[in-house]
Amino acid sequence: MKVETDASTVAAHLRAGRVSDALAEYPAKLLTRSANFAIELMRDELNEAVGASVRASGEADLVLQWCATDMGAADSAAAAVVERLAGTDDPRFQLVRAKMTRMDRELRA
Repeated sequence: MKVETDASTVAAHLRAGRVSDALAEYPAKLLTRSANFAIELMRDELNEAVGASVRASGEADLVLQWCATDMGAADSAAAAVVERLAGTDDPRFQLVRAKMTRMDRELRA
């Protein structure tokens, strides 16, 4: 019997190149309350795989969608991709840049 989990569904979408579907199936980090080491590793791996796939997609709307999630909110590499794809004149980029600036300021405080 094959067990289907949220994580395996997201991973299957990524393996098939369906990045948009993977992001749609990944609304929040995997089992955020779990402190189990194996779950933490799986959570980090899934988060990185989705983020990397979204950044590599070449689709500004998809990267912006990622940046609007808890998982992608601090993804400075995604912000750089948005800048390249959408341009600095795009108001959506300005929102992402403002968030990155605020986060940088808070981390330095």
